[in-house]
Amino acid sequence: NHSVGKSYLQEYIEKIQSNINKIEEYLNRITGEVSSLYDSMYELSNVDECKNFLSRVKSVLSKSINEVDRESIEQAANDLQNFLNDIHSIEKFKDNRKDLVIELKALQNKWKYIESDIVFIPILESHKKYLINRLDQMEDRWIANYIHVNEEILNWDASDCTTWLEQTKVVPSYLSDSTLTTLKETKKLVNNRLSELEVDAVISLFSKLSEDQKKLALSKMQAIVKAHYNQLN
Repeated sequence: NHSVGKSYLQEYIEKIQSNINKIEEYLNRITGEVSSLYDSMYELSNVDECKNFLSRVKSVLSKSINEVDRESIEQAANDLQNFLNDIHSIEKFKDNRKDLVIELKALQNKWKYIESDIVFIPILESHKKYLINRLDQMEDRWIANYIHVNEEILNWDASDCTTWLEQTKVVPSYLSDSTLTTLKETKKLVNNRLSELEVDAVISLFSKLSEDQKKLALSKMQAIVKAHYNQLN
C-alpha cells in the first residue's frame, strides 16, 4: 500500500509539473508576442505594416496580459487606427495630383504634433511616395500616348489631328504642371498642322476648278479678305 501511495503521489506531482510547464510555456509565448508588438511598434514604416500590426494587436488583446501592457498597446492601436482612417480619407483624391498633395500636407501638419509611441511621419512619407509614384506612372503612360508625338505630327492627316484633339480634350487631373505646359505646346503644333491641311485642301480644290470658276472663286475670296480687313481697321 505504501508503494502504491508513493507511485500515485509521484504521478500526481508529474501531472502538476506538466501543467506548470504548459502554463510557463503559454506565458512565455504571450510575453514574446507582447515584446514583439513593442518592437514592431517602433519600426512601422508603411501602411501595410500598420494594418498587419493591428491584426496582431487584436490577437494579443484577446489573451490575458498585464494591465500596463494592455493599456499601452490599446492606446497605440487607437492612435494607429485613427491614422489609418485619415489615410483612407484621402483615397478619393488619389487620382488628382494637386488635391492629393494638399491633403497629404494637411495630414503631415496634423500627425507631426500628435504624441504617441508610434512615429507617424515616416509612415506618411512612405505612403506619399507610393501615391505620387503611382501618379507618375499613370502620367508617363499618358505622355507616351499623347505628348511624344511631335515628330509624327508633320505627317498627320486631318483625321489624325482631330482624333488627337478629341482624345486630349479632357485633361487628366494627375498630370503635373510641366506636362500641362508641354501639352499646350503640343496642342498648338496639332492645330497648326490642321490649319495647314485645311489650307492645302482649299488650294487642292481651287487647282481643280475651271478658269471661269477660278476667276469667280478669286473674286469671292477678295471680297472676303476686304471685309475682314475692314473689320480689323
